[in-house]
Amino acid sequence: IDVVVLINLLFRVSLFSSFPSNLFQAIMNYRRKSTIGWSIINIQLDFTGGAFSFLQMLILSLRDGNNDQFSNVPKLGLSVLSVVFDILFIFQHYVLYKHSNDWKQEITADLQPTEKTGLLDIPEQIKG
Repeated sequence: IDVVVLINLLFRVSLFSSFPSNLFQAIMNYRRKSTIGWSIINIQLDFTGGAFSFLQMLILSLRDGNNDQFSNVPKLGLSVLSVVFDILFIFQHYVLYKHSNDWKQEITADLQPTEKTGLLDIPEQIKG
């Protein structure tokens, strides 16, 4: 099997596995009305990678004077998919469900370890 064909196949597997997982995360955020449970920094880094990947294809296409760079469907698909879902996740985190993440500030104020509590004591509001 040719290396290019193998890489193309792996890109396609990644593309088809990324869509359901991102869709599921967006639906779960909507149902819970919260983005608690994952780090927004990872989403921002993923957005940056997808945007730069698309930008690379655009620059190479303009340099070469043709659209051959955009014929790489898996790379184009992954960059567009990640940018679209990352914009949705950033919108959910900073606009739609901004106030649902305020609980972190309330609880972390109680998590400062002291000589009496120790590092692993769990506050009552977390125990539930």
